[in-house]
Amino acid sequence: MALSDQLYTLAARTKEAEDRAGTAAAKSREELEQDIESAHAAADMQVSDMKSKFKSAMADVSEHWHEAQRKWNDEVEKLHRDMDEKREERDLRKAQKQADRMETDAAYAIEFAIMAVDEAERETLEAALQRKYADELAMAR
Repeated sequence: MALSDQLYTLAARTKEAEDRAGTAAAKSREELEQDIESAHAAADMQVSDMKSKFKSAMADVSEHWHEAQRKWNDEVEKLHRDMDEKREERDLRKAQKQADRMETDAAYAIEFAIMAVDEAERETLEAALQRKYADELAMAR
């Protein structure tokens, strides 16, 4: 898949997430719980797909990206555990406070995703420039 196709897929997936988030307040608790399960499954599948697609290329991927992925996975797992535990809160004040924290966590996750998109764009452009350079070298021979 071309890098531009991957960015298109990212944009489409981002639009889906935006649409789901926009309708979340109007949904019932059961619908939201189902959406959360679906989002967990989609995220797990994406991680699995990425691992299998890039397994052979992983040796060439910089250590920076390996470490970033590991840290991201650790943070996501911790957030999931925290959310699962705190979703059980029944006290109104605690529930409201937890909702505030979870909204803040979501905002940070969105900001992180925006930074990741910016970095993906830069990496894509850098890759295109390097490919041009390699092609020019090949033509010169």
